[in-house]
Amino acid sequence: MKGLSKHNMNKSFTNRPASIRDVNTLALINMRAYAHRDNVQLPASPSSDEVEYFNRKLSDPKAWADVALRGCEVAGFILGYPRILEGSESPDAEYISLLAVDPRFMGQGAASYLMQLAVKRAQQVEREKIVLWTARDSNEHAQSVYKHLGFTLSGMDRDSDFGPQVEFHRQLINTE
Repeated sequence: MKGLSKHNMNKSFTNRPASIRDVNTLALINMRAYAHRDNVQLPASPSSDEVEYFNRKLSDPKAWADVALRGCEVAGFILGYPRILEGSESPDAEYISLLAVDPRFMGQGAASYLMQLAVKRAQQVEREKIVLWTARDSNEHAQSVYKHLGFTLSGMDRDSDFGPQVEFHRQLINTE
């Protein structure tokens, strides 16, 4: 698999499905990852809004989420669901809604490990591709990671509550 060689797969991480008991941890990791990106002080605890957001996400029966563990500590997580295009009845892609790594574990292979889990999941259910959106202007590091993992810009962009975003995708099944 392009971009996901054994060299990139850090064997010091394990994984498990995320559960509702992880809500506070995932909310805090997400907030800490954004704070790190924005070069502001890392929060010590999650906001109630962020906890509520993760409660909703993890309660969605269509969503899936996995955590990367180093020992017993959650290093990061990935959250997604099947994407169904308007006018279609079946999913064409797995959509990555969130990928976040605690700053203490950044640069150690956690994001690659989590993305490999998503690729395996998508391949098991025979999705054509994986898609994700990321900030167009303020997330250069993440864009670099996605490109390293075999993702390319799709040419789609959008304005969101989080600002301008671009879509990345990674083709898994040859559709020609």
